[in-house]
Amino acid sequence: MNGWKETINNFARQVGAECHPMLIGAKLNKDNCFTLNNKLLVIKVSLIPKPWWGLHTKATDKIKNENGFLVLLVSENEGWVLTGREVRDRIENESWRVASDEVQYKIHRRDLPNQRHFSAPEEFLQALQS
Repeated sequence: MNGWKETINNFARQVGAECHPMLIGAKLNKDNCFTLNNKLLVIKVSLIPKPWWGLHTKATDKIKNENGFLVLLVSENEGWVLTGREVRDRIENESWRVASDEVQYKIHRRDLPNQRHFSAPEEFLQALQS
């Protein structure tokens, strides 16, 4: 089984995403930041049976401000994709709340819309168009 970096890199390679060099100095984890068709992708992975993802508030700010996408993976082929607007809406209506550390959102599977789920890289690419 791949580790989290390999899973993210394999997914990024399959969809044609590239490392986002401008974010390397932005106090975000460069291993999670990519671009695809000039759009920011912040890619997170959870490889546990009951998946959840930690998302730093700085990452959510970047996703919202750059009209980017949040990609939450459970494997190199499967996950959920949310637009910057969907991320903003979930924060504003408090579907997602900052954890006790006050710097990260803890996102659970139950917090994700089924219609934003994909099971293959091709489905992910189709979801970006809708």
